[in-house]
Amino acid sequence: ELSKDEQARLEILQQRLKRYAGNVLVDYYAIPQRHSIRKLVEELQKHEALKPAEVSVLMDLLPLLNRAVHGAKVEKEACNLALDM
Repeated sequence: ELSKDEQARLEILQQRLKRYAGNVLVDYYAIPQRHSIRKLVEELQKHEALKPAEVSVLMDLLPLLNRAVHGAKVEKEACNLALDM
């Protein structure tokens, strides 16, 4: 189970991604906030704001991030891998 610190770090990672999108996508605020992080990554990819390798890593991490942010148990090794990227 993740510590509160590890949980917070994963949430910060998601917040940074949202902030980045707000800075690089002209129409970011037109995207309904109910859309998922996956949709946000797809929009960043569509606008070439992320490299293909970055998109690949983020897409691989999304299930882990989603589980962690919503309070599910996540293995520490997976969390550490995500936070090291």
